[in-house]
Amino acid sequence: MRILIIKPSSFGDIIHAFAAISDLKKNNPAFEVDWYVDEQYKDIPRWNRYVDGVFSINRKRFRKLNKLFFGLAAHRLIKKLKRRQYDVVVDLYFGFQDASLLSRLGVPVIGPSLVALSEMVQDKRLSNIYSRDIALDVSKTLVDVHRQLLSKAFGYSYSSLTVDYGVEHASICNQRQPDELAPYLIFVHTTSGKVKNWPEPYWQSLLKIASQNGYQVLLPWGDENEKKRAQRVAAEYPEKARVLDKMPLGDLACLIATSKGVVGGDTGLTHISSALGVPTIRLFGATSAQAAIPAANGIDISSDLECAPCMNRNDCVREDIEEFSVFPPCYEKLTPGLVWEKFLQLKGADSE
Repeated sequence: MRILIIKPSSFGDIIHAFAAISDLKKNNPAFEVDWYVDEQYKDIPRWNRYVDGVFSINRKRFRKLNKLFFGLAAHRLIKKLKRRQYDVVVDLYFGFQDASLLSRLGVPVIGPSLVALSEMVQDKRLSNIYSRDIALDVSKTLVDVHRQLLSKAFGYSYSSLTVDYGVEHASICNQRQPDELAPYLIFVHTTSGKVKNWPEPYWQSLLKIASQNGYQVLLPWGDENEKKRAQRVAAEYPEKARVLDKMPLGDLACLIATSKGVVGGDTGLTHISSALGVPTIRLFGATSAQAAIPAANGIDISSDLECAPCMNRNDCVREDIEEFSVFPPCYEKLTPGLVWEKFLQLKGADSE
């Protein structure tokens, strides 16, 4: 059987789907599994050793030009995919435009039931695309929702106590050779939403603690604003902190794989770190750890503020913000001292 998976974005969400693909191939080794993904993330599905093929399109460009469905690139993609002669398409993204596009392959499309959709994305149009819909317990993590969907669609069981993301050091690093010699940590200091970001002064304090304990700290960034933030964090300890050059995700993932640990918020880099089993501290304020990849070798620290998690990624609506010592206020009690204490606890367990 040949299957096409719909999961075009984002970085973290693609990683969340890895365990389901691993389950599928372990239970059905003869199946061929291909992945439809946005062009900017086309290298990521290849990190999973169970993925056979990857097909991509620049979704942002063609949406902007209103050509996702009818443009030449979409036509070429469908033509190429039809040559693969898929038996079924499985939607793990739950987005109407992508499911509509790939329904043009003329094969059954499997997705969540209408009840599950209404609880997750509230786009009832998808139920008109699916040839078969699957009842899901959406109170579980997104990782588990994906595992449920594939296991029910193809008739096998899985244990929620064991998770294989199909990612190995070798598949991430390939021919890459990190040039870091000293023991180093990676601080993932930014996320996609400003309310998800741990306070900048806290990063500076944690950097001081890490440097005093003999660690080099690497600071990645994605755009100019994130680069400036990294430079501010590193400014007081330039001999122990290094703002990385702009690099492909694969190179950055290799640095993560060979690091001594990762600290960061709810974002794709900390999720790949968790999937690799790298000691990882993840910080959750506005968002919930419930939706994230279960950390195989990590500790999640969540805010206990009464409004958390508010699931608001871009702004805090509290009227008493000025009464808190940091922004976002949900991180006030998640201090650098607490984070370092948890990191030492994690490293102690890792060395046993």
